[in-house]
Amino acid sequence: MSPIRAVFFDLDGTLWDSEVVRFRSWVRVFEEHGARYTLESYATRLGTVGGVDPLDELEAAVGGPIDRAAVRRGRDERTTADLDRLSPRPGVTELIEQARRRELATGVVSTDERAYVLSSLEHLGLGEGWDVVATADGDPTRAKPSPALYLEALAALSIDAEEAVAIEDSPNGILAATRAGIFCVAVSHEVSATMDLSRSDLLVGSALDVSLDEVIRLAERRAR
Repeated sequence: MSPIRAVFFDLDGTLWDSEVVRFRSWVRVFEEHGARYTLESYATRLGTVGGVDPLDELEAAVGGPIDRAAVRRGRDERTTADLDRLSPRPGVTELIEQARRRELATGVVSTDERAYVLSSLEHLGLGEGWDVVATADGDPTRAKPSPALYLEALAALSIDAEEAVAIEDSPNGILAATRAGIFCVAVSHEVSATMDLSRSDLLVGSALDVSLDEVIRLAERRAR
């Protein structure tokens, strides 16, 4: 049995509630046009590259073309302002600190662009101390649910899948981690709680609901 040597964290939806902010921003855009945006539509975009373009859906809903540039610009401005007000999700900073006190490696594994990931971590006060940051940078072949990013993170640390745990929030993220063979904890939020997170090894509603000691105990038990 290999001891746990690393803890990997997803960014959006896991370290901060950015997915909730983004979903609500699209809901507002659709409402402004007399239409409705659903969680089912947003789920196609959660934790991956691509998915259904909300602007395509909006044009279909209103029955004609819209000023896409203006709609996107206004939505992006509001989203940025709302993101600027966010802090880390409850309990995640404690999990990071627990890992580092144990002298475990810590990493961020995200489908997003590297520049966005690094700036978001700085905003959250979490910019320092990471042993690996793996990002897809717009490449759909490496984006979750592909295990590619997790395999890259394992390789960067020269460890096996049984020596790591992953903290995720979405079905795509869970699939990426488990396909890489990594024990995965799903921490749900307002958006992902309505989705199927059952492929995770452990599901909690908040990072406050679990300690790293418990996660490591369960991961090492599974590896026996």
